Amino acid sequence: LAQAACALAVDQEEGFMSTARHYGRPLFSRCHGWPRHSIRSAVALLILAVGTIVAIVSHGGKLSRVPMWQLATVGTPARPPGARSESPVSSHRLRQQSFAKLMDIKAEAGDVASVEELVRQHDKGKRLVTDTMVHNMVIKACSFAGDLIKAEEVYSKMKDQNIRLNVKTFGKLISIAAKLGQLAEAERWADEMVANGFALDLEAYGGLVDACAKAGDPEKADRYIEQAIHDNIELSVSLFTAVIDAHAQVADGLGATAWFERAVEAGVQP
Repeated sequence: LAQAACALAVDQEEGFMSTARHYGRPLFSRCHGWPRHSIRSAVALLILAVGTIVAIVSHGGKLSRVPMWQLATVGTPARPPGARSESPVSSHRLRQQSFAKLMDIKAEAGDVASVEELVRQHDKGKRLVTDTMVHNMVIKACSFAGDLIKAEEVYSKMKDQNIRLNVKTFGKLISIAAKLGQLAEAERWADEMVANGFALDLEAYGGLVDACAKAGDPEKADRYIEQAIHDNIELSVSLFTAVIDAHAQVADGLGATAWFERAVEAGVQP
């Protein structure tokens, strides 16, 4: 309403060139004897008053000093004069985001069956995301479910169908082996990662150190940490925590303390 009032007011000021002439003539022409200028002014003020009341009610009865450009767009997102309006997100992009988010939620819940159903929808033509992403999501679901066998099947499918692999593919496979305490399997997947032309990243090193901790092998955990430092990997809290845990697992207090001190020196608080 306030927006309509402002439009009428501007129309009046500019000589009643557009809105009032287009929409108002049938109304105003019936009001014989009233000057058109007075009628339009009265209507504009009435609409502005009603719009102001609506604005006050919508603000819980309180209305602070609001710029006219904001008052004139009651019910619409506020935007300063001259500001560019944001281009709307395409419906296709929204579907992509929704599909990816749904897969991620199901994967983090370890719901392998639901993620696989989404992959089938993808394969039938609902290709909102990449083949690599959907299959990585299945491996991620296997990671949360602790299902290494299923994850290996997905990896084999990706290889057979020439679906592009990436660091996340191998990072998740190493992570699954680590969660299961299978150090040899984690190292095998790390070797596979390097063989496919990828350098070990933070997730891969984290999985290897975690696997060492679960296997009670702090010496090997130390070597992987040193290798990560050599590869200029920025060490994280989780990586330091894993190596400290590796020493704690074998009651090596000195080793755990030494890594704690190194973490503090590096500015990381485990």
